[in-house]
Formats: sequence, C-alpha cells, structure tokens
Amino acid sequence: MMTRPTLTERRSPWVVFTSPADPWLASETAALVQRNGLVLRLDGREMQDAASVFRTFARDLSFLGYFGHNWDALVDCLHDWHGPGHGNQGLAILIEHADDLLKSDFLGLFVSVLAQAAWNSNLRLDADGESDE
Repeated sequence: MMTRPTLTERRSPWVVFTSPADPWLASETAALVQRNGLVLRLDGREMQDAASVFRTFARDLSFLGYFGHNWDALVDCLHDWHGPGHGNQGLAILIEHADDLLKSDFLGLFVSVLAQAAWNSNLRLDADGESDE
C-alpha cells in the first residue's frame, strides 16, 4: 500500500514536483500552516541563471550577509534557516512558474541542491550520531 507524501512529516520526499492546481498541494500547505509552518512562494521567472537563483533565495528567505552566493552556500543557508534559530518550524518552498526553469542548464544541479538541503534538514543528528528529535 503506497502512502501519500506529506509536508508535515520529516521523511521523503522532500522535493516534490506538482501542478499548482493539484488539490494535494492546497491541502498539504494548509496543514503545514495550521501547524505553525511557513509556506514561501518564489517566482521561477526570476531565476534565469544561477546568480538570480541565489539572489531570489537570499532575498525571500532573508539569508544573512555571510551567504556566499554559490550552490554549497545555498545548501548551508537552507539548513541553517531550518535549524534551531527558527524553532524547528516546518517550511515549504513553492517555486511558482517553475516551468521557466525547465530549459535552464542548472536545473539538475538546482534540484540536487534542494534535495541535499532537505536531506540535511530532515536528518539532523545529535553529537552521539542519534536522530535529533
């Protein structure tokens, strides 16, 4: 029996591709907000190259000045953003008009970075190597 993914559990999938008209998306984002989670909407039309991806994320997620505007820094800042300073608040980042990214030469790397950041945030470990609940 296949279970449907949720945005309120810390398990895969962490990067989800769906249509804005998908009723699952509306239901899950509402459930996340109800649990004091945050839903951020970024505009894919603003992400025409890697530099504009970094600017958009930095602006919309209010990254601190140390953000290095590169892929590794994006992973780190997404992990830091989701960490202890935000009270373990659930987060969904929706990229609207994502179809505009389909022909970009960085799409595969971008999705990989999002998946890596989500993995890091969902698999937090204590100093003893045990899951941090």
